[in-house]
Amino acid sequence: MPGAPDPLYIAARRVLLDALHALRDHIPAIVLVGAQAVYLHAGEGDLAVAPFTTDGDLALDPRRLGPEPLLEQALGREGFRPGAAVGHWERSIDVEGVQRTVAVDLLVPESLGGAGRRGARIPPHAKTVARKAIGLEATLADYDALDVYRLLRALPTGELVRRFRVLLADETARGAAAHALKEFPRLFGSASAVGVGMAVRAAVPLERGDTLAASFAVLTNDLIDEMRKA
Repeated sequence: MPGAPDPLYIAARRVLLDALHALRDHIPAIVLVGAQAVYLHAGEGDLAVAPFTTDGDLALDPRRLGPEPLLEQALGREGFRPGAAVGHWERSIDVEGVQRTVAVDLLVPESLGGAGRRGARIPPHAKTVARKAIGLEATLADYDALDVYRLLRALPTGELVRRFRVLLADETARGAAAHALKEFPRLFGSASAVGVGMAVRAAVPLERGDTLAASFAVLTNDLIDEMRKA
């Protein structure tokens, strides 16, 4: 079983909560995505690999985003500063006596992010406050393979099927969800698949690689088979 959480992981969660507090007036337009969302949804499960991430990812729905307060001003008041990348917001925090920088990324689905190449166009908010991300319509941006495995193990196949059907019926998420389903067998459908290999490398030596790979492929094919029946 995983040991105590890493202090930097705890700090990342704290900074994420600070960012949500800063953006509290826009909460209806915010969705937690990425690794933090996976850990909150799936928990630790029975993997020997402890949950760990050093940043947070927040998706913004421009259709529900209000004009005030300006996102950049709200974050600035809580001590966040723009990072080198568009949409990357940083804050310093003490971690066991050492000042560390922890980041939160603001992301917008590419199909809703306007004409910008990287920066999302969500006026009156600054064009550098958030960046566009492909596939975020189905909240599939910024995930890694071991997190996919966590979700497959933690959630009943029927629940995953139900959620995919909701996404496929949604005008905004339909394209991203369909693409994810198309790529899923290639990435995770066999013990030798690329995504399965990524998960094994992330988990070994705390987990047996052959066991994880076989389980990952079985869970993936169960999901695909049920989706074909749906």
